[in-house]
Amino acid sequence: MTGSMEAATPPTKCTHCHQPMRSPVFCQNCRVINPVPPDTDYFTIFGLPRRYQLDEKELHKRFLNLTRDVHPDRFATSAPETINVTMRLAAQVNEAHEVLKDPVLRAEYLLQQAGGKRPSEEKGAPGGMLAEVMELREQIEEAVSRDDRTALEELRRRVNDMHAEVQETVASLAEAVADQPEAEDLQELRAYLNGIKYVRNLQDLLSDKV
Repeated sequence: MTGSMEAATPPTKCTHCHQPMRSPVFCQNCRVINPVPPDTDYFTIFGLPRRYQLDEKELHKRFLNLTRDVHPDRFATSAPETINVTMRLAAQVNEAHEVLKDPVLRAEYLLQQAGGKRPSEEKGAPGGMLAEVMELREQIEEAVSRDDRTALEELRRRVNDMHAEVQETVASLAEAVADQPEAEDLQELRAYLNGIKYVRNLQDLLSDKV
């Protein structure tokens, strides 16, 4: 292992053999770890373009490769400093994968990286959504009290359709934010990400009843 333990920026070429790398974390050519800063962009870790739309199979493939390459067990006989670095890198890779594989968490990550507000800073949802969610919750509770399975199935369909519509809007806004963030898009994406959580709560409620 060569070079400083904490690079100032993620390298595009190996700091050891100077060959291009698919990921700045590990060189496939000379099999050497290239430590990256703890705040390295999640997309950069996997050598993927910083876009909302991504190839999930390719992400998983790269995750498995990196997990194998930087697994601390491979460096069990190395110096303590090297072992500590591999443990940190393994944790970075796992965290990045957990976020990028989930469509909502991926959108949330892009929003925050672009400077958008966190849920604790802006709790609003798209206009009319909260009222619709409250109405659906009341209808679910009424159907449960009557043990009306037909009504519950219909409500499940409506909630799932609502989730699909909101997710589609989240995807469109997240792609715009990844491409060229605008204040209006950031605010709207925050609202829809808040909204999709309310819809998921309805899905969870129905999963316990149907």
